[in-house]
Amino acid sequence: MTNSQLIQKLVGLVKRETEITLEVIKHFQEVEECDLHLEMSYSSLFDFATKFLKYSEGAAFRRINAMRLMKAEPSVEEKIKTGELTLSAAARVETFCKKTGVDRKTAVRQVLGKSTRDAERALFELSPNAVPEERERVVSDTHTELRLILDEEMMADLTRIRELFSHSNPNMSATEVFGRSMKALLNKIDPEKRNTTSARKSQSERDMHESKPKEPRSSPDARFAKGTVRRIVWIRGQGRCSFRDKITGRRCTSRHLCEVDHIIPWSQGGKTEVENLRVLCSRHNRYRARQFY
Repeated sequence: MTNSQLIQKLVGLVKRETEITLEVIKHFQEVEECDLHLEMSYSSLFDFATKFLKYSEGAAFRRINAMRLMKAEPSVEEKIKTGELTLSAAARVETFCKKTGVDRKTAVRQVLGKSTRDAERALFELSPNAVPEERERVVSDTHTELRLILDEEMMADLTRIRELFSHSNPNMSATEVFGRSMKALLNKIDPEKRNTTSARKSQSERDMHESKPKEPRSSPDARFAKGTVRRIVWIRGQGRCSFRDKITGRRCTSRHLCEVDHIIPWSQGGKTEVENLRVLCSRHNRYRARQFY
């Protein structure tokens, strides 16, 4: 194969690759429209793309965001096909417009023919006050790099915490601060953590606790579970979505926006009792409601 033939073949393959990528994006749209990813027990299209299709997080992000941009602006497909608009730039445009409210047609025109980095600069010109998005990047099996943007108040809080720990740890890193803060917050708001902490209380502390007003009790006829009933259901489900694919038996297990749901719907006479309750993520809760009603 001559050099010229090699280049021609490579150009052809790149063109085919773009066409196949666009086909993949269209199939993503069909999967989302018919809720196939939810039926297969994935809590989101991103979850489906990374866990089932084995895309990297970055590749999944680019394809899904490009799909959403194409859905809002059909002309984007032709621009990606011709190379005027890269997949990465299209993904950035969708994220930027969703966050800032900038018109998508205007944003697309701003980034045509630009690299991803130049596209980001061009978008910033449209909305100079837009804060750069948070980014996660896996750097090893045990560590993830997280880029955060802190406002003046948050930065002052971080500085103050470092000052308070300066005697015991004069070189406390931001990572250590966030680690301590997250543990403290989880111990306060996570039902599983609260249950463990409560079990370790001394008898005197328990007595003091029992002297306080008791937590709300759930009535079997009430719309929402409260107190002990809710906590039992939450701990039993480990705070994770319990939806399962009917064919494969795969469980969703998402922890994002989880809710306590009635197995037999409350509107159909289902009782607010432990046996009739389970944990579902909000997307599977809505998906089940669409199926039922």
